[in-house]
Amino acid sequence: MSGRRSRSMWIALAGFVVHMPTAGAGGAVASPEPPAVAFLRSYRAAFHAPSRVAVDAAGNVYVTDPGRGQVVVRAPSGRILSRLGDLGRPTSVAVDGAGRVYVGDSDSGSVTAFSPDGHAIVRLGKGDGEFRLPNDLAIDGAGGNIFVVDSAAHLVKVYSRAGALLQSFGGYGSADGQFNFPVSLAIDATAGQVLVVDQLNYRIEIFDLDGTFQSAFGALGNGPGAFNMPHGVAIDRKGRVYVADSVEGRVQVLDRSGTFLAYIGDFGEAAGQLRIPMGMAIDPSNRLFIAAANNARLEVFGLDAFADPETVSPAVVHVEPNPIEQANQRAAVIGYIEVPGYPLGQIVPGSIAANGVTAATPGVIGDHDGNGVPDVRVEFDRASLLATFAGDGVATVTISGTIGGTQFEGSTAVQITTCGAGVLCSLGDADPRCNEAVCVPPIGCTIVPKANGASCEDGDACTIDDVCSGGFCEGAALNCDDRNVCTDDTCDPQLGCVQVNNTAPCDDGSACTIGDTCGDGVCSGTPVSCDDGNVCTDDTCDPAGGCVHSDNAAACDDGNLCTGPDVCVGGMCSGAPRTCDDGNVCTDDTCNPAIGCVHTNNTSACDDGEPGTARDICDGAGVCHGQVVTGNYAILSWPLDARGAQSVTLGGHAVVRGDVCAESMRIGSFSEIEGNVVAWASDGRAVVLRSGTVIAGDVVTGGGGVARIDQVTVGGQVDQSGVAVELSECIAARNRASSRRAELAARPSTAGFALGGIDLRRDERRRIPSNGTLGAGQLVVDVDELRLASSSALTLVGTSATDFVVVRVHGKMMLGMAARVATEGLPPERVLFLIDGPVMIYRDARVSGTLLAAGHVQINANAGIAGALFGSDIDVAASATIDLHSFIGW
Repeated sequence: MSGRRSRSMWIALAGFVVHMPTAGAGGAVASPEPPAVAFLRSYRAAFHAPSRVAVDAAGNVYVTDPGRGQVVVRAPSGRILSRLGDLGRPTSVAVDGAGRVYVGDSDSGSVTAFSPDGHAIVRLGKGDGEFRLPNDLAIDGAGGNIFVVDSAAHLVKVYSRAGALLQSFGGYGSADGQFNFPVSLAIDATAGQVLVVDQLNYRIEIFDLDGTFQSAFGALGNGPGAFNMPHGVAIDRKGRVYVADSVEGRVQVLDRSGTFLAYIGDFGEAAGQLRIPMGMAIDPSNRLFIAAANNARLEVFGLDAFADPETVSPAVVHVEPNPIEQANQRAAVIGYIEVPGYPLGQIVPGSIAANGVTAATPGVIGDHDGNGVPDVRVEFDRASLLATFAGDGVATVTISGTIGGTQFEGSTAVQITTCGAGVLCSLGDADPRCNEAVCVPPIGCTIVPKANGASCEDGDACTIDDVCSGGFCEGAALNCDDRNVCTDDTCDPQLGCVQVNNTAPCDDGSACTIGDTCGDGVCSGTPVSCDDGNVCTDDTCDPAGGCVHSDNAAACDDGNLCTGPDVCVGGMCSGAPRTCDDGNVCTDDTCNPAIGCVHTNNTSACDDGEPGTARDICDGAGVCHGQVVTGNYAILSWPLDARGAQSVTLGGHAVVRGDVCAESMRIGSFSEIEGNVVAWASDGRAVVLRSGTVIAGDVVTGGGGVARIDQVTVGGQVDQSGVAVELSECIAARNRASSRRAELAARPSTAGFALGGIDLRRDERRRIPSNGTLGAGQLVVDVDELRLASSSALTLVGTSATDFVVVRVHGKMMLGMAARVATEGLPPERVLFLIDGPVMIYRDARVSGTLLAAGHVQINANAGIAGALFGSDIDVAASATIDLHSFIGW
């Protein structure tokens, strides 16, 4: 790997997006504060699609650019120091404390360590293909171990600095400690933890340095703390975790438990925006570098209290002679410096230095290279400057100084050489088996790899056909498999193949043995027992096929008291079922195999034979009883009106959701009754129907006639016998309603709810109570009269603790057009209006609750009741709706 130095160029762009969380998650340990974030600049030059970022101890930034096969190196000031090229497809990069640069190459499936001067010195693993996709690298600063994310293998592999595999952890899956395409990792030396981005499980997993799983956070999603294809991960000095949420175009900041702290950036093309953010790193100046792959740039943000070294003006420098010969230490090294935009006369005397070596003579201003730009010529002591280099090879000379109160800096690459007669070049860290150190004038000592395929000996008895490849001696793995499952086949690097007898499970080929295990290199087992515990089979064993079970016809006992007598049939013991029916409809008759017949009392429907009861039901003690119920009556009339009327009239297109019960009734055209129609009249026309009406249930009378039945649709039956169950239930419900009305009328009003007359003006609103709720239990509200003008509203306010509310209206109840009686916190079935006078509900008005009236009831067109309607003489106009909600207080 060779290094090239170039002048730096950058553009500082304004604009950034930082989203702060609206609330922090609670917990025993407080989350750290979100970072203060300042967008600094974008680096665009030289990138195709940057992917991974690393920072060395000096603050130099290394960025992989796989599409161009290079790693771009920038100084803290932003200058491009070098472009490390011809790298295949570099997908990952890391730098250790000694300045070694590790590069993962997805083309060759390898990770190679380069010395600071660009020579390949170590390759991790044994040859190409060791890694399927080395997607990210990290260095344990304390131990110097190298952690490699192999995405396609779903593993993290750990190597020593010398290149030996120490361990691996992970494996495919979604359980704790497993991965589905891990893509990135970061090491927190302070906490002793490794954070791994488990991309297709949409989470971050945390391990200790030994690979033991500790915790995880994250899930698929696009909200705070959830990820959509997470990519890179970084940790700042406060322990906050930065995750590149690539598809969402942003970086999420979280604590170690996954509690969301902040967003950095958002999706877009402008400076500070991110399209597919990938790798990240934080430098010693507390600056966050984010590789935005689809923006083809590196974005730079300052975190909290940060320093920004990019205050140095770039300079263009040249150094002569090049190469610099170490053997000739008498001649000075000459530097030429151009500082665009500044008069060279403003250079501060004595401020110019090269690699820290102060210029030996005053500067001379001229135009050395004839490019029309003035430069300053300075000299440096050769011996002092040579002392700043490690040895022969490519080196960097950085010249800095102060001009007009501003620092400037520029660098260039030079060649250091001792090439000459009698010079013995050193191989350094290169493999002596596949490399030669030669002196190439004027370059100097150079490592030349032997030709690929040249024979070599890697000293490992576990490899064969060793040859040189890319400067490394490598061989194919020796196959030590002796195809005997009872030996463990290993290879000792000194001895070669080693076969050790084991006690592993095996298969001796006989179906009549079980528990086969190895011993002394041989597989054997113990005889199998073919007894299947079934008295209905004869059991034998065939070595080829195993156990054979032949059916017999022996007498047996199936252990089931619900069958008998039992015999073997088809390999099973069985008998005929026993009958347990006791003839009582109020018991469920079953059979328990352990104790025999069991008769369990039920609460099923039944017939107690008593004509005075309806809806008979078993009482749970084995006896059938009848009961009196109100039924599902949406409209019910009884003789309380002074006029003695007990009729119901429905206008056309009226809708009643429930049963209708009256002495006689008239039902208008195209009405809908979602229940039964029951009239107890015994003569005359009990029910008169109009065309187009739909009745979902039965039509029943006490013997009276039904007119125009042929013009309507009836979903049930028509019964005019006077003895139908529905008729008895209707009469029982009428009596029950009368009794219950008397009981509720006698109750005292609840303290504080004797309200007097309620008379609301047009559009007026009133709540009962005006402040608070009706309270718990059963409540009685007394009202002299209830009058609501047009578009006014009365609301009863309760809670789930309110059993039911009875509103006693001692006079009339009248609702004007579009008026409302509503409930809040109370369902309609918990409200009953007990009305002593007549009821008039005008057009479009609505009531939530059951109306139980003593006088005449008039419901006008389009009005509606969410409850039931009980009264003596009931008129329901066209298009009105009665929607049954049975009052629970019955």
